[in-house]
This record gives sequence, structure tokens and C-alpha cells, in this order.
Amino acid sequence: MLTEQLLGREALEALTSGSGNVAVGWLALTANSTSDYNTAVGYQALSAVNGDGAGGNTGVGFQAGGSLTDGVYSTYVGYQAGLGSTASDNYNTAVGALALKLVTSGDGNTCIGYSAGDFLQSGGDNTLIGSGNDV
Repeated sequence: MLTEQLLGREALEALTSGSGNVAVGWLALTANSTSDYNTAVGYQALSAVNGDGAGGNTGVGFQAGGSLTDGVYSTYVGYQAGLGSTASDNYNTAVGALALKLVTSGDGNTCIGYSAGDFLQSGGDNTLIGSGNDV
């Protein structure tokens, strides 16, 4: 039994067996076919998530977490927060416009503030707090 909530053009369009997903916005979670328990709110939020086993991700904002494909338990809040996050990036938290925007690999990063960690491309377990703070 599918227990999905969706609102928006092409939201959860590819869903076949995923469970507990919420998608609000045009192209939100659009590629998700089997992933579970994701929440996407905003244009293209978590739009690339599609891996079986990926789940528990949250993307709120324009393109928040938009490139993440099969990671777990990451949270992206803000305009393009975590946009570059790909493949299996796990346990990342980015709050603020452009926070953790370019990360392509790395787990356990926490970036809070406008552009915090926006140049971080790889590496894990970083904590960056403050506008424009980078490693």
C-alpha cells in the first residue's frame, strides 16, 4: 500500500513502490521510484532521489538537495542548499541559502548560515556555522 502525499506538477512522477514520501512542488521527488520516507517541498527539491534504500531525506526550498540520488538521512533547507550533493552522501545537514551547495561526496557535514560550506566539495564530519564560513 502506497502512503504518499503529493501536490505539484510531476511530483513523485516515477513512484512505483516507495513508501511514506511527501512531495510538494513542481518536480519535487520526481525521479523517486522506490525510495522511502523522504520529504521534499519546493521546485526540484530532492528531484534526483531514486535509489532503493535511499530514504529519510528532507529538502525544503528551491532545488534543495536537488542532485542527491541515493543518500540517507540528510536535511537541506534553503535556496539550493545541498544542491551538488550526489550519490550516497549521508547524514548531512545544510540550513541556509547556498549552504553546502557544491558538496559531491562526504558524510556527516553540518553547515548553518548563508553560503556556509558552499565551497566544500568532499570530506566529512565538518561543522561550519556562519555566513560564508568554509574549510
